[in-house]
Amino acid sequence: MGGSVEISPWSYNMAPNSVETETVRDESPKSSDAVMDTKQKSGTYFRGKIRWQTTIVLAAVHALAVYGLLTFPYLQSWKTLLWAYFVAMYTMIGINGGVHRLWCHKSFKANVPLRMILAWFYLTAAQVSFKKWVQYHRCHHRYMETDADPHNSQRGFFFSHIGWLMIQKTPETRKRLKEVDLSDMEADPVIRFCDKYYVPLAIAVQVFSVLVPVYGWNESWKVAILSQTIRYAYTLNAMFSINSFAHMWGYKPYDKNIAPVENRWTSYVSFGEGWHNYHHTFPYDYRTPEIGGPRFDVVAWFIALFGMIGWAYDLKKPSPNLVQKTMNNKGDGTFMKAAVS
Repeated sequence: MGGSVEISPWSYNMAPNSVETETVRDESPKSSDAVMDTKQKSGTYFRGKIRWQTTIVLAAVHALAVYGLLTFPYLQSWKTLLWAYFVAMYTMIGINGGVHRLWCHKSFKANVPLRMILAWFYLTAAQVSFKKWVQYHRCHHRYMETDADPHNSQRGFFFSHIGWLMIQKTPETRKRLKEVDLSDMEADPVIRFCDKYYVPLAIAVQVFSVLVPVYGWNESWKVAILSQTIRYAYTLNAMFSINSFAHMWGYKPYDKNIAPVENRWTSYVSFGEGWHNYHHTFPYDYRTPEIGGPRFDVVAWFIALFGMIGWAYDLKKPSPNLVQKTMNNKGDGTFMKAAVS
């Protein structure tokens, strides 16, 4: 399905069968009275009842992860540490390349084997079902920074980072979530299978990540479990940082009228998702950065690599002309800074 093409880690024009478009998505907050009248100001962290079960689980995970970080035998168990980092990387590929760019935004197409790989990777994240993740994210893009946004950054850093999981959703969020079309997800047999057996599958992949160091190089059960707990807490916060840091601190070379920003540090911890002003301007792009130079996006490299063998195809991206016009017309003027940073 693809021809021969030279791969460069700094170029995303390497993917075969990529599709350039001449459209830009309007991601400014919707102007309906039902949404805009309920837009909240910063600081309203805990409007709503606390979800105690979720809060306790998150607190326990982070407490155990902190204990692991303080007591982990880094020198003696370096192989286990590297394995945990590798699992974290493919987990983020499952989130950002799978449930996000493939299933939510349809930024490329994938054959069944690649969809199965991405599903395995996402299951390792142990978050929510595939359909629920897509439902939340489509609602976020549709009603960004309004009271219908599940993790509205206007309600403050803590809320957008993790607090939104700890309290009940607003009536407006619940209403808009019900309107999200998930028919494309329901038509995918991989998604149907994974969501039907989500809990046992998610448990199975966690067990696998612990068994590898135990039986691969005789790691102790305690250290193996601690390493994966640290990994789990890391991937949670790496993803959360996209909703918080990448909506607050950075520059806006593509659209100065929206909250998302370009935040390189978020990209480093999330393996490529911090170029968020670009993503919300061109959400259908299989990449998240566009400007040249060493733009760190491991997920796009992964997708492009599978594009080389035809497992990923119809990789969407805007034309360079459209990107340049958008920066000139809507950006904050920092695109030259972004190009060299």
